[in-house]
Amino acid sequence: MGAVLQEWNQWGIAFIVALQARTGGALDVAFTLITGMGDELFYLILLPFLFWCVGKRQGIHIAALLFLSLFINHLLKLVFTNPRPFVVSADVIAKVEATGYSFPSGHAQNAAVIWPALAFMFRRRWVAALAVVCTVLIAISRVYLGVHYPHDIIVGALVGLLIAYVYVRHAPALEERVARWGVGWQLAVVLFLTLVLSFSLTSDDALTLGGSVCGIGLGYVLEQRTLRFQPKANWRSRLLSLGLGMIIVAAVYVGMKAVAPTTGDLVAVALRFVRYMSVGFVAVYVVPWVLVKASLADAPTARAGAAF
Repeated sequence: MGAVLQEWNQWGIAFIVALQARTGGALDVAFTLITGMGDELFYLILLPFLFWCVGKRQGIHIAALLFLSLFINHLLKLVFTNPRPFVVSADVIAKVEATGYSFPSGHAQNAAVIWPALAFMFRRRWVAALAVVCTVLIAISRVYLGVHYPHDIIVGALVGLLIAYVYVRHAPALEERVARWGVGWQLAVVLFLTLVLSFSLTSDDALTLGGSVCGIGLGYVLEQRTLRFQPKANWRSRLLSLGLGMIIVAAVYVGMKAVAPTTGDLVAVALRFVRYMSVGFVAVYVVPWVLVKASLADAPTARAGAAF
């Protein structure tokens, strides 16, 4: 497979160089903005918006899909260890920052997971059309910007569609089963997933994934038993909820990052995990609690044993 990838790389580099020689200017700006829809910041806005303003079920499922896709993508990149095109050839201009390995494209894979899943959830033609446009443009942007080969985005998109299909097909049955478990088993699953994500990858992203899953999982189990908040029907309350929630989450994230050491020692590693765990917990439990107290969301009586 390594020889095949190297051959594809040479063809991909020639394609990117020819593409970049004929483009630039406004397209650079446009595709930089488009590729931002696959960055961490975009998902840090999308997931809270779904969870606080649309519905917890949609938000938690999209979060689960994103974390699953990120985990699989990191594993695949560690298996193939394919360098990015601007690393292989000085003729390729990297127009945005990108680190790590190239194959398959994480942006293309995540887009092919999240956007089709959103289209399936909401069953609206305009959402389906938006999903197609965003999935295709995000993938193309990675080649245009010189940080991925064409085969990176093709394989990434195919892997993403497969993940989305399998998840959508089997999630309802799994969701129903987990909802019948006791709190001890649910917390055990959260701990198990946290350990797997935190120690099976060899990068800082492992701590981001592990901490996020830990905080979101713990917060969601607690929220379902003590709060069970629901967004209000009017969009004024929902948008106010988003604004207030983002302020709280940003304060936690920025505050904890400010006090964290910049060195790569064990303390810094541990604090990185704690920071993402705290952000996840605050987002799915503390913010909903604040929204209910501020009369920006409703809170029916908690149902014992519920998880989803």
